[in-house]
Amino acid sequence: GAELQDKPIPKLRPDWVMVRVRATSICGTDVHIYKWDPWSDARIGAKALPQILGHEVAGEVIEVGPHCKRIKVGDYVSAETHIYDPGDLTSMLGSFHVGKNMKILGVDFDGCFAEYFALPESICWPNDPAIPPVIASIQEPLGNAAYAVLGEDADVAGKTMVITGDGPISLFAIGVARAVGVAKIIHFGKYDLNMEIGRKMGADLQMNTNKTTPAERLEFVMDHTAGNGVDIALEMVGSQNSIDDCFAMVRKAGRLTAFGIAAESTMPIDYNNGIVFKGC
Repeated sequence: GAELQDKPIPKLRPDWVMVRVRATSICGTDVHIYKWDPWSDARIGAKALPQILGHEVAGEVIEVGPHCKRIKVGDYVSAETHIYDPGDLTSMLGSFHVGKNMKILGVDFDGCFAEYFALPESICWPNDPAIPPVIASIQEPLGNAAYAVLGEDADVAGKTMVITGDGPISLFAIGVARAVGVAKIIHFGKYDLNMEIGRKMGADLQMNTNKTTPAERLEFVMDHTAGNGVDIALEMVGSQNSIDDCFAMVRKAGRLTAFGIAAESTMPIDYNNGIVFKGC
Protein backbone atom coordinates (compact mmCIF):
# COMPACT_ATOMS: atom_id res chain seq x y z
CA GLY A 1 0.00 0.00 0.00
CA ALA A 2 0.88 3.67 0.17
CA GLU A 3 -0.02 6.65 2.30
CA LEU A 4 0.38 10.42 2.10
CA GLN A 5 3.06 11.71 4.45
CA ASP A 6 4.90 14.97 5.08
CA LYS A 7 8.59 14.49 4.33
CA PRO A 8 11.51 16.94 4.43
CA ILE A 9 12.84 18.27 1.15
CA PRO A 10 15.76 15.98 0.26
CA LYS A 11 19.35 17.07 0.68
CA LEU A 12 21.17 17.78 -2.56
CA ARG A 13 24.31 15.84 -3.51
CA PRO A 14 27.09 17.68 -5.40
CA ASP A 15 26.20 16.20 -8.81
CA TRP A 16 22.42 16.04 -8.32
CA VAL A 17 19.63 18.52 -9.03
CA MET A 18 16.42 19.44 -7.21
CA VAL A 19 13.18 19.33 -9.19
CA ARG A 20 9.78 20.83 -8.47
CA VAL A 21 7.36 18.24 -9.81
CA ARG A 22 4.78 19.35 -12.39
CA ALA A 23 3.42 15.95 -13.46
CA THR A 24 3.95 12.27 -12.74
CA SER A 25 2.54 9.05 -14.17
CA ILE A 26 2.14 5.56 -12.73
CA CYS A 27 4.31 2.71 -13.99
CA GLY A 28 3.67 -1.01 -13.64
CA THR A 29 6.69 -1.10 -11.33
CA ASP A 30 4.84 1.26 -8.97
CA VAL A 31 1.92 -1.18 -8.97
CA HIS A 32 4.28 -4.04 -8.03
CA ILE A 33 5.56 -1.94 -5.13
CA TYR A 34 2.07 -0.84 -4.08
CA LYS A 35 0.98 -4.49 -3.95
CA TRP A 36 4.29 -5.36 -2.24
CA ASP A 37 4.67 -8.61 -4.15
CA PRO A 38 7.65 -10.99 -3.74
CA TRP A 39 9.69 -9.01 -6.29
CA SER A 40 9.24 -5.78 -4.30
CA ASP A 41 10.04 -7.43 -0.99
CA ALA A 42 13.20 -8.99 -2.43
CA ARG A 43 14.36 -5.89 -4.33
CA ILE A 44 13.50 -3.15 -1.82
CA GLY A 45 12.84 -4.91 1.48
CA ALA A 46 10.89 -3.75 4.49
CA LYS A 47 14.01 -2.20 6.06
CA ALA A 48 14.07 0.49 3.33
CA LEU A 49 10.55 1.70 4.15
CA PRO A 50 9.10 4.27 4.18
CA GLN A 51 10.24 5.15 0.66
CA ILE A 52 8.75 7.48 -1.94
CA LEU A 53 7.42 5.81 -5.10
CA GLY A 54 7.61 6.99 -8.67
CA HIS A 55 10.01 7.57 -11.56
CA GLU A 56 7.91 8.87 -14.46
CA VAL A 57 8.02 12.64 -14.08
CA ALA A 58 8.32 16.11 -15.56
CA GLY A 59 9.28 19.17 -13.59
CA GLU A 60 11.33 22.33 -13.18
CA VAL A 61 14.88 22.39 -11.84
CA ILE A 62 15.03 24.76 -8.86
CA GLU A 63 18.53 24.01 -7.57
CA VAL A 64 21.69 22.32 -8.87
CA GLY A 65 24.65 20.86 -7.02
CA PRO A 66 28.08 22.52 -7.31
CA HIS A 67 29.43 19.79 -9.62
CA CYS A 68 26.59 20.04 -12.16
CA LYS A 69 27.60 21.38 -15.57
CA ARG A 70 24.85 20.48 -18.05
CA ILE A 71 21.57 21.19 -16.25
CA LYS A 72 20.67 24.68 -15.07
CA VAL A 73 18.12 26.22 -12.72
CA GLY A 74 14.92 26.77 -14.67
CA ASP A 75 15.39 23.79 -17.00
CA TYR A 76 12.25 21.76 -17.68
CA VAL A 77 13.26 18.11 -17.41
CA SER A 78 12.12 14.51 -17.41
CA ALA A 79 14.01 11.65 -15.79
CA GLU A 80 15.75 8.55 -17.07
CA THR A 81 15.04 5.78 -14.57
CA HIS A 82 18.44 4.09 -14.40
CA ILE A 83 21.06 5.68 -12.16
CA TYR A 84 24.16 4.13 -13.66
CA ASP A 85 27.64 3.77 -12.22
CA PRO A 86 30.24 5.00 -14.77
CA GLY A 87 32.70 2.46 -13.34
CA ASP A 88 30.56 -0.56 -14.17
CA LEU A 89 31.90 -2.73 -16.99
CA THR A 90 28.53 -2.56 -18.73
CA SER A 91 28.53 1.26 -18.53
CA MET A 92 31.94 1.39 -20.16
CA LEU A 93 30.60 -0.89 -22.90
CA GLY A 94 27.58 1.35 -23.47
CA SER A 95 24.86 -0.66 -21.68
CA PHE A 96 24.23 1.77 -18.84
CA HIS A 97 20.88 0.34 -17.72
CA VAL A 98 22.04 -3.12 -16.56
CA GLY A 99 25.17 -2.34 -14.55
CA LYS A 100 26.18 -4.30 -11.47
CA ASN A 101 25.87 -1.15 -9.35
CA MET A 102 22.98 0.42 -11.28
CA LYS A 103 20.16 1.81 -9.14
CA ILE A 104 16.59 2.64 -10.13
CA LEU A 105 14.83 5.88 -9.25
CA GLY A 106 11.84 5.23 -7.01
CA VAL A 107 13.05 1.68 -6.29
CA ASP A 108 16.52 2.03 -4.78
CA PHE A 109 16.14 5.73 -3.96
CA ASP A 110 13.22 7.99 -3.11
CA GLY A 111 11.20 8.73 -6.23
CA CYS A 112 9.12 11.52 -7.70
CA PHE A 113 5.65 11.14 -6.14
CA ALA A 114 6.31 14.27 -4.10
CA GLU A 115 6.35 18.05 -4.49
CA TYR A 116 10.15 18.04 -4.72
CA PHE A 117 12.65 15.31 -5.45
CA ALA A 118 16.36 15.01 -6.18
CA LEU A 119 18.07 13.06 -8.93
CA PRO A 120 21.51 12.88 -10.59
CA GLU A 121 22.23 15.40 -13.32
CA SER A 122 23.35 12.47 -15.49
CA ILE A 123 19.79 11.14 -15.85
CA CYS A 124 18.03 14.47 -16.51
CA TRP A 125 16.56 14.95 -19.98
CA PRO A 126 15.79 18.60 -20.88
CA ASN A 127 12.40 19.06 -22.55
CA ASP A 128 11.10 21.52 -25.09
CA PRO A 129 8.88 23.94 -23.11
CA ALA A 130 6.11 23.37 -25.67
CA ILE A 131 5.64 19.77 -24.46
CA PRO A 132 2.86 19.62 -21.83
CA PRO A 133 4.00 18.11 -18.50
CA VAL A 134 1.47 15.28 -18.78
CA ILE A 135 3.18 14.24 -22.03
CA ALA A 136 6.73 14.91 -20.87
CA SER A 137 6.23 12.65 -17.85
CA ILE A 138 5.62 9.61 -20.07
CA GLN A 139 8.80 9.91 -22.11
CA GLU A 140 10.45 7.30 -19.88
CA PRO A 141 7.93 4.53 -20.67
CA LEU A 142 7.97 5.61 -24.32
CA GLY A 143 11.74 5.14 -24.27
CA ASN A 144 11.28 1.65 -22.83
CA ALA A 145 8.86 0.84 -25.63
CA ALA A 146 11.28 2.11 -28.26
CA TYR A 147 14.12 0.03 -26.80
CA ALA A 148 11.95 -3.09 -26.65
CA VAL A 149 10.80 -2.70 -30.25
CA LEU A 150 14.14 -1.75 -31.80
CA GLY A 151 16.35 -4.14 -29.84
CA GLU A 152 20.09 -3.84 -30.18
CA ASP A 153 20.26 -3.55 -33.96
CA ALA A 154 17.01 -1.73 -34.93
CA ASP A 155 16.51 -4.35 -37.66
CA VAL A 156 12.72 -4.45 -37.54
CA ALA A 157 11.40 -2.97 -40.80
CA GLY A 158 9.33 -5.43 -42.81
CA LYS A 159 9.19 -7.97 -39.98
CA THR A 160 6.36 -9.55 -38.00
CA MET A 161 5.95 -8.88 -34.28
CA VAL A 162 3.74 -10.03 -31.43
CA ILE A 163 3.30 -7.65 -28.50
CA THR A 164 1.74 -8.99 -25.30
CA GLY A 165 -0.18 -6.88 -22.81
CA ASP A 166 -2.29 -3.75 -23.06
CA GLY A 167 -0.67 -1.53 -20.46
CA PRO A 168 0.86 1.81 -21.42
CA ILE A 169 4.26 0.50 -22.51
CA SER A 170 2.72 -2.25 -24.63
CA LEU A 171 0.49 0.33 -26.31
CA PHE A 172 3.45 2.65 -26.86
CA ALA A 173 5.32 -0.29 -28.37
CA ILE A 174 2.56 -0.75 -30.93
CA GLY A 175 2.89 2.88 -32.00
CA VAL A 176 6.67 2.65 -32.18
CA ALA A 177 6.49 -0.57 -34.19
CA ARG A 178 4.10 1.05 -36.65
CA ALA A 179 6.32 4.12 -37.00
CA VAL A 180 9.52 2.17 -37.71
CA GLY A 181 8.08 -0.09 -40.37
CA VAL A 182 7.14 -3.37 -38.68
CA ALA A 183 5.07 -5.11 -41.35
CA LYS A 184 2.59 -7.02 -39.20
CA ILE A 185 1.80 -6.22 -35.56
CA ILE A 186 -0.12 -8.85 -33.58
CA HIS A 187 -1.38 -7.61 -30.23
CA PHE A 188 -2.61 -9.63 -27.22
CA GLY A 189 -4.48 -7.99 -24.35
CA LYS A 190 -7.46 -8.21 -21.99
CA TYR A 191 -9.33 -4.96 -21.65
CA ASP A 192 -11.67 -3.61 -24.33
CA LEU A 193 -10.76 0.05 -23.78
CA ASN A 194 -7.03 -0.67 -23.95
CA MET A 195 -7.43 -2.95 -26.93
CA GLU A 196 -9.19 -0.16 -28.79
CA ILE A 197 -6.23 2.11 -28.04
CA GLY A 198 -3.95 -0.61 -29.39
CA ARG A 199 -5.99 -0.71 -32.58
CA LYS A 200 -5.70 3.07 -32.96
CA MET A 201 -1.96 2.88 -32.32
CA GLY A 202 -1.58 0.56 -35.29
CA ALA A 203 -2.12 -3.08 -34.36
CA ASP A 204 -2.97 -5.14 -37.43
CA LEU A 205 -4.39 -8.13 -35.56
CA GLN A 206 -5.62 -8.52 -31.99
CA MET A 207 -6.71 -11.30 -29.64
CA ASN A 208 -8.14 -11.13 -26.12
CA THR A 209 -6.13 -13.43 -23.89
CA ASN A 210 -8.99 -13.75 -21.40
CA LYS A 211 -11.27 -15.07 -24.16
CA THR A 212 -8.88 -17.50 -25.87
CA THR A 213 -6.68 -20.47 -24.99
CA PRO A 214 -2.90 -20.67 -25.53
CA ALA A 215 -3.51 -23.18 -28.32
CA GLU A 216 -5.93 -20.82 -30.06
CA ARG A 217 -3.47 -17.95 -29.83
CA LEU A 218 -0.62 -20.04 -31.19
CA GLU A 219 -2.75 -21.27 -34.08
CA PHE A 220 -3.79 -17.68 -34.83
CA VAL A 221 -0.18 -16.50 -34.98
CA MET A 222 0.94 -19.41 -37.11
CA ASP A 223 -1.95 -18.84 -39.52
CA HIS A 224 -0.80 -15.25 -40.02
CA THR A 225 2.93 -15.99 -40.37
CA ALA A 226 2.82 -18.82 -42.93
CA GLY A 227 3.37 -21.32 -40.14
CA ASN A 228 6.74 -19.89 -39.11
CA GLY A 229 5.96 -17.77 -36.07
CA VAL A 230 6.78 -14.10 -35.63
CA ASP A 231 10.20 -12.63 -36.26
CA ILE A 232 10.07 -10.75 -32.96
CA ALA A 233 8.09 -11.38 -29.76
CA LEU A 234 7.85 -8.65 -27.10
CA GLU A 235 6.96 -10.10 -23.68
CA MET A 236 5.63 -7.02 -21.89
CA VAL A 237 3.58 -8.57 -19.06
CA GLY A 238 5.67 -10.91 -16.93
CA SER A 239 2.88 -13.49 -16.50
CA GLN A 240 3.30 -17.21 -17.10
CA ASN A 241 0.80 -17.22 -19.99
CA SER A 242 2.49 -14.28 -21.72
CA ILE A 243 5.95 -15.80 -21.36
CA ASP A 244 4.73 -19.18 -22.65
CA ASP A 245 2.99 -17.49 -25.59
CA CYS A 246 6.12 -15.61 -26.64
CA PHE A 247 8.42 -18.63 -26.48
CA ALA A 248 5.92 -20.68 -28.50
CA MET A 249 5.21 -17.99 -31.11
CA VAL A 250 8.65 -16.64 -31.98
CA ARG A 251 10.13 -18.29 -35.05
CA LYS A 252 13.40 -20.19 -35.12
CA ALA A 253 16.34 -17.78 -34.95
CA GLY A 254 13.90 -15.00 -34.09
CA ARG A 255 14.13 -12.47 -31.25
CA LEU A 256 12.32 -12.54 -27.93
CA THR A 257 12.58 -9.39 -25.84
CA ALA A 258 11.81 -9.95 -22.14
CA PHE A 259 10.48 -6.73 -20.62
CA GLY A 260 7.65 -7.60 -18.22
CA ILE A 261 8.49 -7.96 -14.53
CA ALA A 262 7.16 -11.15 -12.97
CA ALA A 263 5.69 -11.02 -9.47
CA GLU A 264 8.00 -13.94 -8.59
CA SER A 265 11.40 -14.37 -10.22
CA THR A 266 11.36 -18.15 -10.61
CA MET A 267 9.08 -19.23 -13.44
CA PRO A 268 9.16 -22.39 -15.58
CA ILE A 269 10.05 -22.12 -19.27
CA ASP A 270 10.33 -24.67 -22.05
CA TYR A 271 14.11 -24.35 -22.20
CA ASN A 272 14.78 -26.94 -24.92
CA ASN A 273 12.01 -26.09 -27.37
CA GLY A 274 11.65 -22.42 -26.46
CA ILE A 275 15.33 -21.45 -26.53
CA VAL A 276 17.85 -24.13 -27.48
CA PHE A 277 16.18 -25.54 -30.58
CA LYS A 278 14.65 -22.20 -31.51
CA GLY A 279 18.10 -20.62 -31.73
CA CYS A 280 16.84 -17.47 -29.99
